[in-house]
Amino acid sequence: MSKQIISSSVFFLPLVLVAILPASHGQSCETALDSPLAGHLDLIISYMKLRGFNQCCQKECNNESCSTLLRMETASLKLCSNPCTGCISCGDIATCLSKMRASCCARGRVQGTMSCGKFTLGVSP
Repeated sequence: MSKQIISSSVFFLPLVLVAILPASHGQSCETALDSPLAGHLDLIISYMKLRGFNQCCQKECNNESCSTLLRMETASLKLCSNPCTGCISCGDIATCLSKMRASCCARGRVQGTMSCGKFTLGVSP
């Protein structure tokens, strides 16, 4: 079964803005009909904000040098780097995820990746 990509003028406008940001803000939106609900990503963002300056660290990385940090309903947050070690402020993750949500959200769903410091964040089902 192939994924049906959601498109609208609202969806593409933020992508143009992302392209002019510095390379440290590299982003890829992959929002589709089966992507996580934006409200579930909001739960992850809220949780990361509450953790604030606490460190979120990679553990048990898979073959992609990624570690699943948190899962809320339909949304899963992965933290990736190579080599697969290290920590980042949970508050910084919340800030990066908020930017991804603003750029990648379409029809109440969001999915993609975004650079956040030396890490890449991934939001997927």
